[in-house]
Amino acid sequence: MLAMREFPPREMEFLSAISVEGYYLACLAGIPLLITWLIAVLSRRYFKRGY
Repeated sequence: MLAMREFPPREMEFLSAISVEGYYLACLAGIPLLITWLIAVLSRRYFKRGY
């Protein structure tokens, strides 16, 4: 996504030093989402209606 953008040279130099692409970025974003989903599924039983 960053490869399609045009940044000033100083920002490109900074961004090229960061190695957060592909697999690493997916883990960085995916792990918190997975934990949140897991907590929501596990806590679902506490929010059921008591008919």
